[in-house]
Parts: sequence; C-alpha cells; structure tokens
Amino acid sequence: MSRKASDPTTPWLLSFMLGMLFATPVFGLQTLEAGAGPDGSAAEKKPVVVWAAVSEPLGVEAGWFLSRGRNSWEIFFPIDQGQGRSVLCYRDLKGSTGWGSLKIHHPRGWFFLHLQWAQGRDRGGKGTDTDYLGERPYHQASFEVTEDTSSLTFDFGSVLALPAYPRWTIKPFLGWQRLREEARMTHGRWEYLYGEKCDDGFSGLDSRYTFEWQALRLGLQGEIQLGRSPGEGPPPLRLKSHLAFFPYVRYRGRGVWNLRGDLQQDPSFLHKAENTGFLGGEGGLALSHRLFSFLELEAGGRLSYLSVESGLDRTYFADGTIVDVSFKGAQTFRAGLYLKLSGRF
Repeated sequence: MSRKASDPTTPWLLSFMLGMLFATPVFGLQTLEAGAGPDGSAAEKKPVVVWAAVSEPLGVEAGWFLSRGRNSWEIFFPIDQGQGRSVLCYRDLKGSTGWGSLKIHHPRGWFFLHLQWAQGRDRGGKGTDTDYLGERPYHQASFEVTEDTSSLTFDFGSVLALPAYPRWTIKPFLGWQRLREEARMTHGRWEYLYGEKCDDGFSGLDSRYTFEWQALRLGLQGEIQLGRSPGEGPPPLRLKSHLAFFPYVRYRGRGVWNLRGDLQQDPSFLHKAENTGFLGGEGGLALSHRLFSFLELEAGGRLSYLSVESGLDRTYFADGTIVDVSFKGAQTFRAGLYLKLSGRF
C-alpha cells in the first residue's frame, strides 16, 4: 500500500487530495438555478451545500475498541555472499483499547476541534524473528508477544451540510496522529538454527521493541440521518463514516535484545524513517442512536494501516561499535469493532 517519495504518482495524488479537501468549502458557497419562474425571470437560487448549524458546541466521548492486528519491520545487512536480511513479524495481536475524546464545534459550524487519547493492551500474539542468508532462513526464533499501545489524535476541520432530506453532514479535516506500540517478547523457541530446521525451546527471553509513529491526517467525516427528526431535535438514528489518508509519516523504532551478549545494552538498535506519499489510511462505519437528547450510543467497525520505507538501522554493540545498515520498512495494521457513548451539550 505504501509509496516512496520518489514515486512519480505521489505529487499528483497528494495535490489532488489537498485540492479536494480545500475546494469543498468553496463548493459549499455555490448555488444552483432552480429554473425559471412563471414570468420568465430566474427563480430564487437555493444553496446545495451550507454551513451546518451546530446546536451542540461541546461533546465528550468514551469508547471501547476490540481489535486484531499485526506489525512488522525488515532490514538489510551485508554478508560475504552479498546481502542478508532480518525480519521481525508480530501477528494475531488481540487487543482491547479504551479511549476518551473532546469535541468542540463553532456554533455555526465554521470549524471544529477534536482531541482523542487512547490506551490499550494486545495479548496472545505470536511472533518470529528471522535472519535470511539468501532465501532460506539461517536463524529463526518464535515467541509470544504482548503489546501496550497508546495514541493521541488531533483533528481540525469544518462542518458542511446538504439541507435536503435525507440530510447529509460532511466534515473535511486536517490532523496529526501519534501512535506508540511497546512490544514484549517471551517464551522463545528455535525454528531454524544455522540453516537447519529444529524445534528447541530456550529460556530467559525478555526482549523489547517499540514502534512509534507520527502521521499527518487528511480526510472526511460524514453522516446521514435515517428517519426524520422529531420536531426540531436531532435525528434519532444516523449512519456515520470517516476516511483518512496519511500523506506523511515519521517513524522511530527502538529494540533491546536481552539474550545476545553483544546487544544487551539499551538500546540494542534504533530505526528511523520519514516518507511522503500514500502511506496508509484509516476508515470506519457505524450506526448511532440518540438515547436521550444529550446522550448518544454508537457502534461500528474501523481499521487502520500505517507504513514506511527506506530508512536507517543503527546497531549499538557491547564493545562500543556502531554499525549503520539499510532499514527496508515497517508496517502496522489494526481492525475491529467499537462501542462509544457520547454526551452532547
């Protein structure tokens, strides 16, 4: 899914996305002719898209996300026969994450500010750490994985509406996201040793690796009412969605490998990468129901994907030697279901 900055389609894609985002408010100010009146004069112009009138300037949310995910990284290193590679992969990470958020809207919908903080834990994951010399594994260890995750998201945008029934609300936004995944590896077994397949357990494994992502967010939130509003109040049932792309990602990784005598110091190695292009995205779809005038229940699904390529691996050895090799890239993916309560004031 990712593209490096050198990809010739990247400038075009980024320009198109930015143009669509910032053209939306301009389009919202345009009007369409409703046709000619009986006397031949032009009928009154009616707005197609208007600034949404927001009656609830403050929102407070609390939610729970049940997910399944995976993440990985890969490096290249020189060997006598040419080039080797090392691949770390975590899979089947089953997580639960709680989050809280604060939403502030301008009363006329001119802008909104959304801050969200989340923290969770992934359990039951499996992982492999594999060194390849050519195409065949030379060393491969498998292990159990747990992860502590945290994230902070900031979005700033505007609120537009299509006033005709069924009423649509559209929120273009620009934002920033920081995601941290701290993994712990335990209960190791050898799958390959010196190029030979085996199945031998080993004790004392307690290695760590931290994925840290920062990403620019560019996207749209949208909702449509399902059924008419009672009186002047909000519609009781709505379908909501959001889609964001990540045109810029900054990545940092940090590892501590406790069983290698030459890599037991902290850190054992660092990873760095910084890319522009199509580097992943986030999307979701949900139904929301107004339990009371001030309280809303929302349930749905969401997924996210982040990636980087072409960075630096810097390894710190116990004798003081520092070696730089090529960091090929890293990825992280999460998908699952969530439940959220929102208070509107």
